[in-house]
Amino acid sequence: MGRKRGIDITCKHFSKCSGCEFENAVDYPPIARSAADFFSQKLGLKHFQIHMKTAHAWRTQAKLAVRRGKKGGVEIGLFEAGSHRLVEIPDCEVHHPSINEAVRFLKAATKAARISGYDEKSCRGQLRYVQMAVQRHTGKVQVSLVWNSDDGRDPGLDRLIKILQKSEFGGGKLWHSIWVNLNSGRSNVIFDYNPDRWKRMFGKEHLLERIGFESPSRQIKKKKLPFYFSPMVFRQGNLDGFERILESIDAFVPDGARICELYGGIGTIGLQYIDRATWLRFSDASPFLERCAKKGVLEGLDSNLRRRVAFRAVDASSALQGGQALGADVMIVDPPRKGLDEYVLECLGNRSSGSPCKGDWRAG
Repeated sequence: MGRKRGIDITCKHFSKCSGCEFENAVDYPPIARSAADFFSQKLGLKHFQIHMKTAHAWRTQAKLAVRRGKKGGVEIGLFEAGSHRLVEIPDCEVHHPSINEAVRFLKAATKAARISGYDEKSCRGQLRYVQMAVQRHTGKVQVSLVWNSDDGRDPGLDRLIKILQKSEFGGGKLWHSIWVNLNSGRSNVIFDYNPDRWKRMFGKEHLLERIGFESPSRQIKKKKLPFYFSPMVFRQGNLDGFERILESIDAFVPDGARICELYGGIGTIGLQYIDRATWLRFSDASPFLERCAKKGVLEGLDSNLRRRVAFRAVDASSALQGGQALGADVMIVDPPRKGLDEYVLECLGNRSSGSPCKGDWRAG
């Protein structure tokens, strides 16, 4: 808490871009101080540490808006703070270089394919948003195009997909895969998560990332575990920093631990410690997770470790009510931006009595 803090970001887009709230002392912003106070007062955690690897080029996943360009074509970027005025950020300092490169190729491709950006007032236009996820060891990008359509029957979309596969527009050298999400709704929600609204147009279904940290105590031979991500599944935007957090958590997980993980995604946290845990029960509400989890780490574990793992696609409150925490001595909680469910907070606040966490848990 007392160390000198002063990691700064110098980015020419900062004055208008809403992506970064601070550019000075980003290694200990005000929200971190608020979090430290919360955990100290509510849970008795006295040592709250911020883990940060670098302030530049760390973001390996980004969601960007696409709107009609003032001079034709499309503009790709983020909205100016407090508005829906789009700000292009071609030289973003926190984006992985592959994201900035992918934006340039996509802009050129949309121009060549005569694609229009979305207009919020008329609800017309073709391309609404784009998500880009970088595979760290190759630099390739899994791109998801949010298309303003119910069925995707659009000659413009067909042209764009073909153009993106050409070498002069990235081709197989840059694009890991190209996905389309069909979203014709009038709200500001980026994706339509109906499974029928997702279409893979090019490339592999899953983006492989090896995530973990080096430790001589690991029984699993590989230093990092393989995880497979589809664009529908949550992944951390800062995987390098996330790995430093995983390493710090290791000290809090004793041998023989019985681990309950809420909001667990595909198990990127809890599965790191399965080699010395008695069991791991993890859950998440997303219906897309099970396929990714089975393809990745769960299939890669030997039978002894695999028997220790139970996963259920259910929200955190229902998981606790169903007994996920029954018998656990380690609780891992990685909530979404909206924060912890009220019932989860109640359970954590009354962890000594255990009364909110009763029920039965059976691996399904």
